[in-house]
Amino acid sequence: MPLTPAARFSSPGFLLNKVGFVARRWIADALAPLGLNGREAEILLRLRAADGGMTQRELCEQLDVDPSNLVTMLNKLEADGLLERTRDAADRRRHIVTLTAAGLRRREQADAAVEAVEERLLGGLTARQRASLRTLLLAVDERTAPDWTDGDETSR
Repeated sequence: MPLTPAARFSSPGFLLNKVGFVARRWIADALAPLGLNGREAEILLRLRAADGGMTQRELCEQLDVDPSNLVTMLNKLEADGLLERTRDAADRRRHIVTLTAAGLRRREQADAAVEAVEERLLGGLTARQRASLRTLLLAVDERTAPDWTDGDETSR
């Protein structure tokens, strides 16, 4: 049975799209004074989580981004003194990307900015509702991970 127009605009897909659009805009506005966009902040987050750094290839895979686009982002972050790239001693063809002290401080500032956006966005929810929402979003995210397919390897 097709959805009515009213039901269509309260469907989970449309709501995720609408809320996602607003969240992206608010996060972009919050990160702009820090000189970061969302993808750059995510790079800093992933590098912080990878305590000893990671290769550019690993970053490409985790971000599901084209290597040339990643290099452009890394060049900016490196020029800003937020990360550094060094040759891997075990394989000189690879670069290891690590956060600098300034990058860690900027990541902490970005965390605070995003937390303020989350409070604005989710302020009407209880702690239990927020936890449930996070669990549900993680389950949806798992199905949209870069390596997820519907059984057809060409559907990526």
